[in-house]
Amino acid sequence: HYVAVAKEVDVPIVLYNIPARTGNKLLPETVVKLAQDVDNIIGAKDSSSDWENLKAYIQLTKNLDKKFYVLSGNDALILPALKEGGTGGIAGCSNVYPHVLASIYNFFQEGKLEEAQAAQDSIADFRAVFKYGNPNTVVKKAVKLLGHPVGDGRRPFNYLSEEVMTALKAVLASNKEKGMN
Repeated sequence: HYVAVAKEVDVPIVLYNIPARTGNKLLPETVVKLAQDVDNIIGAKDSSSDWENLKAYIQLTKNLDKKFYVLSGNDALILPALKEGGTGGIAGCSNVYPHVLASIYNFFQEGKLEEAQAAQDSIADFRAVFKYGNPNTVVKKAVKLLGHPVGDGRRPFNYLSEEVMTALKAVLASNKEKGMN
């Protein structure tokens, strides 16, 4: 599938592993094979929450004959991925806390690992709200609460109970007091 698509387009391609949504895991061996064999496949984003899988993407692609970008799709694994040799992340939480998420990368690049870890840790209470519903719904509701009219998620992922909305509002208020943005 990936090879067939890559042959038909003249743009860089980033593979995306999100088995919770696709029902299919993109194995590290497949990623490295595609990276080696297909010129315009330049990276992979792993949103599986499987640290060993993400780490294998990094380890197996680091010695390729081309630059290959491995990105964490799990916001909680951005700093560990950077420490392992990954490129960064594509973070859903950055829709709510863009400066905080960018600072993880920036602090890491500056060698300020304690500050990078503090930034990484600071999103934990927001991510804890994800247990109450679809993370995409939580993010969209949070962005809307922050004054950005992004609309609702697609059905059936467009609803959070009043209990969850109360918890979300409390986390947003607490993080605002901490200066998070």
